[in-house]
Amino acid sequence: MSSGPQAQYVHYTGPHNPHQQQLHPTTVSPQDTQHAPPRRLQQQPPPQPHASTSAAAGNSTINAQGGAQAQGQGQAQAQPPPQQPAAIVAKGNWTKDLVQLAKTAELKKHALTLQLHTAHILSAHASLTQKDRAVEDIREQRNRLESERARLIECLAQVNEDRNQADLLEATLDRERALLKAKIAQLSEGEYRAAKVSFRS
Repeated sequence: MSSGPQAQYVHYTGPHNPHQQQLHPTTVSPQDTQHAPPRRLQQQPPPQPHASTSAAAGNSTINAQGGAQAQGQGQAQAQPPPQQPAAIVAKGNWTKDLVQLAKTAELKKHALTLQLHTAHILSAHASLTQKDRAVEDIREQRNRLESERARLIECLAQVNEDRNQADLLEATLDRERALLKAKIAQLSEGEYRAAKVSFRS
C-alpha cells in the first residue's frame, strides 16, 4: 500500500430551515388505513473539499495585498515635489494704496473723536439733568421761604401798628395827666389856699 497524501472530505448538510420543507398531502383510502405512504428522501449535495477553498482564499488575499502595495508605491512615485514659494513682486500703484490707507486711518480717527465727544455730551446732559432737578428743589424751598417771609412781614406790620397805637395812647394819657396836675396846682395856689388860711385862723 502507498502512504501518499489522502484527500479529506467534509460532510456538508446544507442550511436546515423547517419552513422550507414542503408537506405533501396524502390520500387515505379505506383499504390502506394500516399503511402510511412512503416519505421522500432529500438529496444531499456532494461534499466540497475544504483545503482547496482555504488555499484559494489565501492566494486571493496575498494578491490583494500585493496590488495595494504596488498601487501605494506608484502614487508615492507620481507625487510631485513641493514647489518653492514665489518671489514677492510689487504690483499696483503703491502711492494710491498709501493715500487710501491714510484716508482710512484719518476717517477712523475722526470716528473715534466723534464717539469721544458724543460720550462727553451724554455725560454733560446727565449732569445738566441732575442740576436742573437741584434747581427745581431750591426754587420750591425758596417759594416756601418767601411765603413764610410774607406771613412774618404781615405779622410785623400788625405789631408795628399796635405799637403805634400804644404810643399814641400813652402820649394822650401823659397829656391828660399833665393837664390834671396843672389844674390841681392852680387850685391849690389860688382860692383854695386863701380859704384854707381863713379857716385856720
